[in-house]
Amino acid sequence: MKYLMIGASAVALMALPAIAQTAAPPSPDRAARWNAPQTRADLEKKIAERFAAADANKDGAVTEAELKARAEARRAEIDKTVAEARTRVFESMDADKNGQVSRQEWDSHHAGMKAKWKERRETASADGKDRGAWMKGGRDGRKGHRMMHRGGHDGFGGFGGGFGAKWIESADANKDGRVTLAEAKAKPLARFDAADTNKDGTLSPEERKAAREAMRAERRAERGDS
Repeated sequence: MKYLMIGASAVALMALPAIAQTAAPPSPDRAARWNAPQTRADLEKKIAERFAAADANKDGAVTEAELKARAEARRAEIDKTVAEARTRVFESMDADKNGQVSRQEWDSHHAGMKAKWKERRETASADGKDRGAWMKGGRDGRKGHRMMHRGGHDGFGGFGGGFGAKWIESADANKDGRVTLAEAKAKPLARFDAADTNKDGTLSPEERKAAREAMRAERRAERGDS
């Protein structure tokens, strides 16, 4: 019997991209949330929650050091999730549990996966479900990728992992190296108020869309894009 002599990490590196290629488009529920009306109070609450999570020592201010520590903890969590996914992929292929994946085991595993995906598609189609429905249950391999994008930016002033020193510099109005909750709210709320063209305290789907387009145009102008 020919063996591929593939280790767990190598198997995962080849298998996970294949899983990622089957990613479904944004679900209707996600699109609905993205385009749903947003109130000023909701935005303030969201900022306060993220601020509290970032303020590790609970002194009422967020520093660059706290953001770096938060980002490192998030990366460690992602690494753990990906490592666990790699182990599951390898173990599901290594049918005889000898620490190696043979060509027969490789082909058998992928044939089984193909059959499962076909069954899910047919079942979802028969039930009238969208493509996202039959994808459920096959997304564990992308959990780490989703975590990287979780809670980072809401279009009006998210912060945390990924913002770091640039966010501190932008939000720190008095330039003391610390961002208070009031400073964290200032620019996002100002952007909200600018987008709230009818001044009713709620951004309609149309106002949110216009605000996103204006922000994209602003970023393109900053980059010098035509």
